[in-house]
Amino acid sequence: MSTTNAGKQTIVHWFRKGQRIHDNPPLKKACALVNANPEKYVLRPIFILDPGIPRWMTVGANRFRFLQESLVQFNDNLKAINSRLYVVRGTPSDVFPRLFEEWRVKVLTFESDIEPYAKKRDAEVRKLADECDVEVIVENSHTIYDPYKVLMLNSGRPIINYRSFQAVIAKLPAAEPVPTPDPIKCSPPLKDFIEEKNGVCYDVPSLEQIGVDVNSLGPSKFPGGETEALSRMEHHLKNTEWICSFEEPNTFPNSLEPSTTVLSPYLKFGCLSSRLFYK
Repeated sequence: MSTTNAGKQTIVHWFRKGQRIHDNPPLKKACALVNANPEKYVLRPIFILDPGIPRWMTVGANRFRFLQESLVQFNDNLKAINSRLYVVRGTPSDVFPRLFEEWRVKVLTFESDIEPYAKKRDAEVRKLADECDVEVIVENSHTIYDPYKVLMLNSGRPIINYRSFQAVIAKLPAAEPVPTPDPIKCSPPLKDFIEEKNGVCYDVPSLEQIGVDVNSLGPSKFPGGETEALSRMEHHLKNTEWICSFEEPNTFPNSLEPSTTVLSPYLKFGCLSSRLFYK
């Protein structure tokens, strides 16, 4: 076992949505912290695969396949900046206390999420981090405008129609996408106790390992992942005639070829930045 980073502290970036290396402010901050002091820190980007998801969320086989494909492709993209993805199984409240202690975590970064379940989950993780003296850095990057700033400009009241929303965001500048992080300068982290016993324990699981019946799946017409998302976006943006003539709801759900960009799942999982697409 290598001892090149023995005794180093860990910067953890926690992916939930935001499964991309382009326009990812919290990931960029995590990488910058490591690169500013590679003798002190190592980087561990993680995705927590909660086995309880099917119990509280309707997740079909196609959606799981899209997620699994996204994670595989995302792991490849992280390797391009001298890192990798650690897929950790369990609930965040169970996973983080072990990781904070065993990995000697100093800083935790992640993307802001305003959904009810996410707010409760993140509050619990913040409390655990505080108890373990772990600094938490949160950045907004899933939406073009910071939802909390939009709410503040509307006197703290929810916006109930699109016209009001347009009036409020007219007062805000659209956030600019941030560059892809520089490659990580430090050596890969040492294996922890679990990884020493099972060298593939943090690898992206197969669909069978997740529990998906692959026989129920048809062809993968829209593969998940950041690279696929960027490719689809560029393909559609080159077709200026189609863009200028596009109009909702004049689309055709029963056409042989999609009459829309089919970018919504990529935006939902954060494989594609809405801020980049907007620009």
